[in-house]
Amino acid sequence: MKLNGKAIFCFLTLMLFAPDAMAQKVHYIRLIPDRMDFYDSQFYIDTVVDAREDKTSIGTVRMGLLNVKRKAQLESDFSTILNRYFATVLPQMLDKKPVTVVFRKFSVSEKASFTQEYGSVNIEVDFYYQNDSVYSSYQRVATRGTDVTGQHDESVVRALEMAIMDFKKVVTEKRIFERMSDYKEDIPASFSLKVPEQRKPEAEEAPIKENRNIFAVGYQIGGYTLIGFNAEVRILNYFGLHGGGGIRGYTAGVKIHTGPGKNSPFFNVSYKDGGFGLISTMGLEFGGRITFGSKGDFALHGQLGAAEILYIDKAFAEILFGDIPVPERMLSMGIGFSWPF
Repeated sequence: MKLNGKAIFCFLTLMLFAPDAMAQKVHYIRLIPDRMDFYDSQFYIDTVVDAREDKTSIGTVRMGLLNVKRKAQLESDFSTILNRYFATVLPQMLDKKPVTVVFRKFSVSEKASFTQEYGSVNIEVDFYYQNDSVYSSYQRVATRGTDVTGQHDESVVRALEMAIMDFKKVVTEKRIFERMSDYKEDIPASFSLKVPEQRKPEAEEAPIKENRNIFAVGYQIGGYTLIGFNAEVRILNYFGLHGGGGIRGYTAGVKIHTGPGKNSPFFNVSYKDGGFGLISTMGLEFGGRITFGSKGDFALHGQLGAAEILYIDKAFAEILFGDIPVPERMLSMGIGFSWPF
């Protein structure tokens, strides 16, 4: 069967750019106030100030089987939503002090491995009273599961509650309001005070730069081989080039990953040879790595899919299929072990 170059080109284009097109959609986070009792607090939130460096979104999530990246947003304007939230959990009362909260950071993020997803909500908020910064709180809520996107609503509310409880405890222990006058100046709309550089809690760690180039060895790994090898070089977060060979055959192609991590599942679009000319195919496989150990380097490697037969030797076809007519497509797979190189 002749190779349909136009069909393969269209397929590769769709696989490469369809995720980016889908990623333009937005996932909205809902703030549903919990029934936590803040009525015994000595303060209420009078004003919310958005001092984030990036106001275009509150982070990213990964949706669906392919872990398509989407921007995360609150349901409405950032300050409006948070003012409404605080008005519910900390209603204004005459015997309470008005406090301004300045959000320096408010982010939602996700990471994916082959078997788990990890979600994180991070907020950094400064509390001001009478235009003076009286306390800064940093909170992080982490989750994990097969799909953590649906847990972000609860995690964001939990992080806000923790910040309020944090400030409430400090107010009580240090008697902040008793040491300051009751006079409160109006805070201008352009309010943007700078906070001195602070040491972040250990929970916020710098991103780890991991080696994402993967070397694999196993059955039908380097083409249609009894034992072969394959090496992938990740050239972009979601895109890698690979090639390999073995006894007896070879392969080359591209891998489109569902996440930026080294252990993210992938789609393998590849040309495979068996017997150095006895059979050649073009196929699509879905694969991934099941890791061993805490570092996640050494892993069981597997991939499974289908391939279109481009050419097959007549004698080899009789050995492989017997009296059955040669099909247009056949099973394509590979299993073995892999590690970074």
